[in-house]
Amino acid sequence: MKTKLAVIAGVLAMGIAGCGSQSAVMPDNGGAVNGLQLSGPTSGYPGTSGYGSPYGSTTNAYGSAGYAQNTVNPQAQVQSLLSGVAQAYNQDTSIRAQVTVFVQNVQTGDSMSGDMDYWFQKPNSTALYVIDSSESNSVGTKLVWMGGDQVAVRTKFIGFWVNTSLSVTDSRLLDKRGDSLADTSVGRMMSTLLDPQAQVTMLGSGSYLGQPVVQIAVVSRQSLPGVTSERFTINTQSMLPVIREMYSGNQLTYRIQLKNVQLNAPDPSAFTLTGDT
Repeated sequence: MKTKLAVIAGVLAMGIAGCGSQSAVMPDNGGAVNGLQLSGPTSGYPGTSGYGSPYGSTTNAYGSAGYAQNTVNPQAQVQSLLSGVAQAYNQDTSIRAQVTVFVQNVQTGDSMSGDMDYWFQKPNSTALYVIDSSESNSVGTKLVWMGGDQVAVRTKFIGFWVNTSLSVTDSRLLDKRGDSLADTSVGRMMSTLLDPQAQVTMLGSGSYLGQPVVQIAVVSRQSLPGVTSERFTINTQSMLPVIREMYSGNQLTYRIQLKNVQLNAPDPSAFTLTGDT
């Protein structure tokens, strides 16, 4: 179907896109993250020197050590943290969360933001339902991507709800940076975070929405084009990244935040276009 649709795509990554009228509402304006409190040298952007001393929970949701607290050897801290993330991800089968995404094209200055319900199920299935967006025509849109070439879309066209299918690389599904659902998928995110060749620096520790977290800077060849460094905030109980930020130089170009996370609670109905969500 070649009907021009106003659609929005996202993440977990995960990316967001849309064509439609801009509204005054920006769920994320690219400023400070609400609910995130950190100590340590976190004022710079990823790639700067320095590291923090993680003091979050030393036991994760799986009953094993989250990461070693080694303030003498920061690289040992990093490796222990990433090992815990990899172990948890290998055991997790599904993720459900509310997400907020911010995307900015640093060349054009165009930006957008949205709040969504988000589902991920291994090996690579993603579903998104747009709750709020700076591109108001996309509100209510649902996308389902099962890891292949096509994305199932339910959206409103001239006042009517329609279901259709578009290529994952269709320009109407790309975000402001030009990234697709495949580019910002959970699998692609984890390959970037766990890239054995990446340069990883501990930035600080603290809490996000009342949960213990640590934050690291990552410079990886697996990052998307135009991204020079990334910042991951990791919940040290679930060992899941709950905030991912991409930078072009010192400019934020992409951010996704996860709230109300539920792990290993699969919902097959989420990957259909029936119903309101």
